[in-house]
Amino acid sequence: TSETVMAVRKMRERGSDTLAISCYESTPLSAASHMTVAVRQGQEKSYAQTRSFAGMLVAVQAMAAVVSEDETLMNELCLLPEVGQHLIRRSGPMAKSYCKERYKRITYLGSFALYGLAGEAMIKMKEMSLSTAEAFHFMEFRHGPIALVDDEHLIVGLLSDSAREYELGVLRDLRARGGHTLAMGQDVDPLLGEVGSVFDLYAPKVSERARAVLYLPLLQLLAYYRAMARELDPDRPRNVEMAIRLDGTKMAAS
Repeated sequence: TSETVMAVRKMRERGSDTLAISCYESTPLSAASHMTVAVRQGQEKSYAQTRSFAGMLVAVQAMAAVVSEDETLMNELCLLPEVGQHLIRRSGPMAKSYCKERYKRITYLGSFALYGLAGEAMIKMKEMSLSTAEAFHFMEFRHGPIALVDDEHLIVGLLSDSAREYELGVLRDLRARGGHTLAMGQDVDPLLGEVGSVFDLYAPKVSERARAVLYLPLLQLLAYYRAMARELDPDRPRNVEMAIRLDGTKMAAS
């Protein structure tokens, strides 16, 4: 994407070291950077990036574990493939049950790093299914956006460990106001009925800091099945391109 390449070049001009994390080795971004970490397994044909985002997310975490010499984090990351396979199988039926048109608005809530995942889920829902979707911090949603909550509103809460008490309070409040709530996280099965529907990650050996990618299968499949229900092509969203080039910019490496 041209603005990213331009930003990297500006940083290099100012003396910064630059590292590109990509799924391809030969790109304008890689050429503009001092170093590149290429996650080849993340390459995909779809314009809506799913496996690429997941792969690059784990790559960043693995780099952090190596640099900090954190063996515990690295060992937890090594557990992700097996846990992820089980999650993918379980995520499909749950996602299909939420693809109905009864939901006119979809909101994703997250705290800390999970707010970033909420934003990613929002983008996927928008582009793949052409749906009205938003992302907010849990506590922020109470200040204004709560006015939108009704029985045609689906709220997906990405529960953390460290702020769970407050996050659950928000979900209970939204459910009491008529919203349909889905809580995702570790050890959420006991909350069934209290905060609406739940989806347990079942990853007791993976700590909160290594768990982010495990939220993605259900979040991505929610967008996929809603797109299919609307007879849309989730791989080729309307008006979306693989890389965006701004008019008048030069993408080739200087």
